[in-house]
Amino acid sequence: MLTHKSGKRYLVSPAEEFIKYFIRKKSHVSFFYAAEELRFEIVSDDDVAKRTVTISILGTLISEGYKTVKARITVTPREEDITKSCLEYTFEFDKIKNHIRKTEIVESLLTYIDISDTNNNRSDDNFKYNSFDAGYPAEEYFKRKVKAFKEDDDDVTVGDVNRKNKRFTVSFISAPFLSDSYEDGSIFQSMEVAITITPKKDDNSRSRVKWTIKVEKFDYSKEQADFFLIAADHIRETIMAA
Repeated sequence: MLTHKSGKRYLVSPAEEFIKYFIRKKSHVSFFYAAEELRFEIVSDDDVAKRTVTISILGTLISEGYKTVKARITVTPREEDITKSCLEYTFEFDKIKNHIRKTEIVESLLTYIDISDTNNNRSDDNFKYNSFDAGYPAEEYFKRKVKAFKEDDDDVTVGDVNRKNKRFTVSFISAPFLSDSYEDGSIFQSMEVAITITPKKDDNSRSRVKWTIKVEKFDYSKEQADFFLIAADHIRETIMAA
């Protein structure tokens, strides 16, 4: 059975510029999930002159509940300010089961679009939502970050620490998008972030900090606008400030 979800998103990028940036590669991975769980494949950009793109959404989050999921986006200049744009979207769900993870899937792609819009407008080409460069050697910065997170008893707990690979995990226990009680309206019950710090290839006195995010017990029945982007912003700020 086919179902649809449509809406609008306002972008700060000019329409032509955003489409060119978004289709620079065919395959995109969700910010919150590994490629095998959720990824976005641009299957048709034949109407790119009209700033319209069709996206196939794939992965285990799809296969467990849908035959296919596709999204179609069209970007047009805003009437009141042509230096910005408006993105209209329609998702098509070919269901196997009853309503399953629809909100999660929609918000994942919309968040990826928002992040792409932000990245496109950054003057710093190295800016990414899930990484940044630090002005310290990797070993020193790794020790500093682990210590800082271990001292933060209120918001996070530190899990596995791999000193050889300079990798450690952090579980968020307090944040705008989390709460102690899953039944009180929160979207996520828990979220684990794996942080890795490596030397910069061209400068060992500096390091690269990257992280991946694993969501547990997502309540896809609850509607909350931009909750993925709120989480992405909070995680980035927390890691940079630690």
